[in-house]
Amino acid sequence: MDIKSQLKSEKSIRLPYGLTAESIDEVSSVIGEFLDLMKTERSNALRIRLLIEDALLVWNDYFGEETEITLEMGIVWRKPFITIRLRGEAKDPMNVAGGETDPWAENLLADLGLTPTYRYSEGENLIQLNLNRLRMNPALSLLLSAAVGIIIGFFADVILPDSFSLALTEHVLEPIQEAFFRMLDTIAGPVIFFSVLAAVCGVGHASIRKKNLRLMLWRVLAICFLCTTFLCCLCFFVMKQEFISTSIDGSLADTLLSFFLRFVPEDILTPFINADSFQIILLAGLIGNAAIAADFGSSSSMNLEDTVGRANSIGLTVSEWVSRLSPTFVAILLILGIQNNTMGEILGIVRPFLLYLAFSGAFLILGLLYVSRKEDVSPRVLAAKMKESFLVALKEFSVDASFSVNQDCCIKQLGIDRSVVRSSLPVGLLSYMPASTFAVMIFIMYGASCYHVRISSIWCMMAVFLVVILQAASPPVAGVDLTEYAAIFMHLGVPTEALTIVLVADILVGLTAPPLNQAMLQIELVLEADRLGKLNKEVLRRPPA
Repeated sequence: MDIKSQLKSEKSIRLPYGLTAESIDEVSSVIGEFLDLMKTERSNALRIRLLIEDALLVWNDYFGEETEITLEMGIVWRKPFITIRLRGEAKDPMNVAGGETDPWAENLLADLGLTPTYRYSEGENLIQLNLNRLRMNPALSLLLSAAVGIIIGFFADVILPDSFSLALTEHVLEPIQEAFFRMLDTIAGPVIFFSVLAAVCGVGHASIRKKNLRLMLWRVLAICFLCTTFLCCLCFFVMKQEFISTSIDGSLADTLLSFFLRFVPEDILTPFINADSFQIILLAGLIGNAAIAADFGSSSSMNLEDTVGRANSIGLTVSEWVSRLSPTFVAILLILGIQNNTMGEILGIVRPFLLYLAFSGAFLILGLLYVSRKEDVSPRVLAAKMKESFLVALKEFSVDASFSVNQDCCIKQLGIDRSVVRSSLPVGLLSYMPASTFAVMIFIMYGASCYHVRISSIWCMMAVFLVVILQAASPPVAGVDLTEYAAIFMHLGVPTEALTIVLVADILVGLTAPPLNQAMLQIELVLEADRLGKLNKEVLRRPPA
């Protein structure tokens, strides 16, 4: 069957099959061909095929070989999808196929296009998989747009008359810049709310079932808080000459009290109107914990999981919109920067970027050395075992694209028990992104230094809190960091013009942070498995094949 030619003439393909072993093999083969056509990373495609095969075998045991299923594949609005339909009574095959993974973690992987999900609607059992939209890699797209913007900006500065260049800047480029910044300010509140709500509900729901997840999350949050606080102090001294420090007004106790009282909102709408990140986080945390307390253990607990999944999907969708618009605005903002002679600040990101690489690299090396000493394994052996998944993440610029390679590395190379990987890897994928956290902290400090923002101890405390919490709650997708920058800048008094700087910086971070985050997570999972007594040290110490 030529799937490619059929998809050119039709938006979708519908194929009937029985539930025999031969038909299941044929369905798996056709799905594999479709995934290959959609340029799905090979290890991810294999994992998806195996999950669907397992689910169909469950249906085979339950409904029998005489039952008919319908395989539907296609592309809608450049978003590929796969749906398998079976009419009859409800039977969820995914609980058996991925029984060790928490439903919230499954929702997260489904939103990233990494795993199929099940639902029952109007008398039909549905297995669905929604893949990422067909488009250029976001990081490469941003890099190309930056190059185009710089080239056009320099040529326009040399060729265009000054009067025309001034009119173009004032009446076209600056209004577009203002519109983009207003858009970021507008969506920042809802994206933060949905991200934090999904994280609180999902992680809380999972940690009730598995206490070790809760302990792991507290541990990684503590690590991020400590390291980011140290990094904030380091940035202050590295960029010392560019800051205007201020003393704390009043007594320290009064200032700290005012700091914590700022969390309390006047009403439920004001935080969103004012884009107050602190109050939005508080509202999301309260609502999330209330939902867990009211819903967990009741007959409607599935409603909470469904709500969490939908909330997370909303945040991911809005972030994707920002990601799709970002390349155009990167080019426009760089043209504007050249016209306004503000390229000095943009080019100055080289120094903070090198600081981010140095700090992240030191953190990763210290982690490797700690595991090496604790588990009595050579650092070179560890690095060699993590090399393949690191390079895949570096090549694809995303941890979701390298998810299956990451999973295989943890189980087959690092000796981490499969149950720990299935439950902790998706949670860590969302909540533990230290390299990204370090980058956001550094570039916030750099943006503040460029515009001579007055800072104090309280300012630094707010910055560290917002960066760590928002990074822990945000999904690892392109576009999210820009909304975080917009919210944090507004709260800390950094001019919105600084978004131009961090927009360019985010391109460089997007190229390097995914493999660093992934490697740091693998180290944490080795330590987590060891604490649980589920680490095969023989496999860990064995040299790579």
